[in-house]
Amino acid sequence: MKPKVCIIILMYNTVSKLGKNFLINALNSISSQDYENFELIIIDNGSIDNTSSYVRKYFLNQGNSNKVKWHILTLLKNYGWSGGNNRGAIMCRGMDYLFFVNDDVIFLDNNVISKLVDFLIRNPEIGAVQPLIINRDKSINCGFDIGFTTLVEPNTDPNSEPFFVSGAALFTRNDVFFKVGGFDEDLFLMHDDLDYCYRVRLAGYGVKCLKEVRVYHYGGATFGQSPLTWYFYLRNAFYVLAKNSEIMYLLLRISLLIVEELMGNFWYAFRRLKRYDLALVTIMAITHGLLKLGKFLTKRHEIYKNVSERHLIRKIDPRIDLMRILPQVYRYARRT
Repeated sequence: MKPKVCIIILMYNTVSKLGKNFLINALNSISSQDYENFELIIIDNGSIDNTSSYVRKYFLNQGNSNKVKWHILTLLKNYGWSGGNNRGAIMCRGMDYLFFVNDDVIFLDNNVISKLVDFLIRNPEIGAVQPLIINRDKSINCGFDIGFTTLVEPNTDPNSEPFFVSGAALFTRNDVFFKVGGFDEDLFLMHDDLDYCYRVRLAGYGVKCLKEVRVYHYGGATFGQSPLTWYFYLRNAFYVLAKNSEIMYLLLRISLLIVEELMGNFWYAFRRLKRYDLALVTIMAITHGLLKLGKFLTKRHEIYKNVSERHLIRKIDPRIDLMRILPQVYRYARRT
């Protein structure tokens, strides 16, 4: 029998934000997969619309024509991206692979699951993989690269190795997921996939983007470029560093992160965008990130390590850091 796959889709007011037609297309793309041995877990993460009832009606109307084994877990409150997905993973403890899929993702090929399974069978050194993601603006995503401070840039080269794969369509080994501790629920939102893949790498596994299969990602459907997203993105960078970075690099990386967020985010929001709300959120994110560093430093002993983080430093792209700082320095120099 083929390995068992559990697809976990985290939904939050999906009908309201994406519409019924999009949801039907997404569910149809899963139902049409040529891989037979999988189950679908729908996590309704505290929705206040009729998302869970609509999904249930969709599968019941399919009847015997749909052979997908499905379950719906309705949560009474929003546990965040990490907390919602963790609760779905607990329902899949006995399976071989976990496939975390955002509710704004549609599979473009009917062999997405079979290709990902086959790839991990043939590559036991890989712990997590993603399909090629095609975004709404036609750009492609092959995972993400990080700079010295862990601030990220999309990887658009299908032939290169990303530092971490996107949580929009993250396929991973079940045993690896629970060995490294799953997603960190204290992050709540943003950088959950970075933190997870960081720990996967520290455990001695690699990550990969498989360009042979494709999914479509609408992107930004839940929060877009809201102050909330801005806040969690900047704050959680401190937490990821505190948990995963070698002590010998930590002070330097934290100091540089403060500089990058002030020059690359606060200054950009305040002077260029004239978004004073985002500028204020940047200061809040830095402050909260620093105040709660101790909590995440205590998590370091929980991380399963087979390799030193010094081994991962060479996979970091310092050009990302330079491109966040140098443009602001150049503009300041021109004014003076």
